[in-house]
Amino acid sequence: MAIHAICLVKNESDVVAQTLAAASEWADSIYVLDNGSEDETWDLVNEAAAANSVIVPYRQDPSAFCDSLRDRVFTHYRDRARRGDWWCKLDADEAYVDDPREFLARVPRRYNAVWVSSYNYLFTEQDHASYLLDPGSYDGSRTWREVLHYYVPSGYSEVRFIRHWWGLDRLPPENWGPIYPEPIRLRQFMYRSPEQITRRMMTRAESMQRGEFAHERRERWRPDIPADQPFHWSERLAMCSECYVDRGDDTLVQQPISNQPEAVIGPNAVGVLWRKAKRRLAASANRAAPLRLALRRMSTARPE
Repeated sequence: MAIHAICLVKNESDVVAQTLAAASEWADSIYVLDNGSEDETWDLVNEAAAANSVIVPYRQDPSAFCDSLRDRVFTHYRDRARRGDWWCKLDADEAYVDDPREFLARVPRRYNAVWVSSYNYLFTEQDHASYLLDPGSYDGSRTWREVLHYYVPSGYSEVRFIRHWWGLDRLPPENWGPIYPEPIRLRQFMYRSPEQITRRMMTRAESMQRGEFAHERRERWRPDIPADQPFHWSERLAMCSECYVDRGDDTLVQQPISNQPEAVIGPNAVGVLWRKAKRRLAASANRAAPLRLALRRMSTARPE
């Protein structure tokens, strides 16, 4: 079993090296596409690749962001995968709580996909006080798990791992197939410093106007602020009293997932199973044609 991760990056210079280093501990290959970074992100990706063969810089592509960008990477490297391998959608600002290699090894063969339980780490008023005393601690020189300790369960999930099979021809696929009911946990370091928050929102502004990144829209965070008012990083400042504290032992609160799959087999998977069943029925029908013809003749024959 090999794990192939696809990572899209853009203006993540303070976190990308950490993310790639952490993922290289469980991934066999990490294919990286830079979506038009204007900082040192792409240079850091290439530096990491020079020191670690698991990291594979694919290319820079400044075209408008969309999830189908990962499909371009998948198409380029698809032939490297074998049946039973896994494809991973890896974000540039995250680290897994559970070891994906150990987790995926125990997923039964009948499941084709694994969804994620995400914990979002936020920049709080306590972090801001620490930042004012020592801004250098928030520049990415330390691991973000050492710096940020307050989180909230996202309450949202998505499929992050897809098992490779011979017919997999796109990412995301037309269907997920049977989804493993247990989620794998990850930490996502979304908001890390005033500079990073400002850069993040500026980077995503155009995409948000096209409907991408709906979870970051102002009305979801600060509906009291007029839409035409310029964004300020403090809009994402969280209160410690509204967060949980990471004690450093990987014991995170159990979170309710609002969009947990209604069943192990989703609606798209049902369609695939139905198409497979029709093919089998057609094959059986071809084999049974002589018998059907004989039965029809018997039913229409006149009694003597």
